[in-house]
Amino acid sequence: MNSINNQTYDKIETVIVDDKSNNAESIKKICKNYDVKYFRNTSNSRDSQRALARNIGLSRSSGELVVFSDMDIILPLDSIERHVSVHSKYQDIVLCSQIWNLNKDMNLNELTFTEEKLTSISDPFIHDPSIKWSDLENIYQSKNWWAFLSGNCSFKRHDIMRLNGWDPFFEGWGGEDNEMGYRIILNGLEIVYSDYVKAFHIAREVTPSEAFQKEKSVLKNINYMCKKFPELNNYDRLIERRNQVKELVNRMSQTEDKARPFFKRLFKRVT
Repeated sequence: MNSINNQTYDKIETVIVDDKSNNAESIKKICKNYDVKYFRNTSNSRDSQRALARNIGLSRSSGELVVFSDMDIILPLDSIERHVSVHSKYQDIVLCSQIWNLNKDMNLNELTFTEEKLTSISDPFIHDPSIKWSDLENIYQSKNWWAFLSGNCSFKRHDIMRLNGWDPFFEGWGGEDNEMGYRIILNGLEIVYSDYVKAFHIAREVTPSEAFQKEKSVLKNINYMCKKFPELNNYDRLIERRNQVKELVNRMSQTEDKARPFFKRLFKRVT
């Protein structure tokens, strides 16, 4: 929130969408310290619903440029200004920021939100060799939908509305950004991958159980995407990704089956 609140671009409308968290009251309390609008996804689904949450935020916002940013993203102080600058110069584009993963040993309380400082303690996440990275003067418009990430991206409002927003049938983890990338290209827009506009990701530790559920949802979402667009069953990178996830889920499932009796005994002993 501090990185958003201190942006150099001052005409910002900030909408926070709480995707069924367990600490709604704490989030509301934090939001009271900032000029933000707070909304909560009240769906009964047990899974996270990133796509639906983004649609809620979209419907509650009014700006002509819409920047989507995940909760675990820190923005440099001039990030929004750079989003605006790129969209002001070019039409029929969607901007996808390069995501940088912050080193796990950094202290958030001591963080200054300058690009130089954040870059010095981070590593770039997207490593697709086919991507040409854009700056303000050299824009490369891409049809590579597969690499599109939703962690920090921006649309002109009329473009995201023409796309009917995010597909809310994606639940759990993964797929909604690839699917959005595919629809961007199908609808005659192009993606600008920009390292001029950076975003910095705060990683967290994931338990084995969380990792297992995550990969299962990835597989479910890939299958849904291929059902929605049957031609993607012939897309090599998607086929490769689906096979990798299937193999991983099978291995993790076998490990979980072996571990389940132990955890049942442990639970009985504790209770």
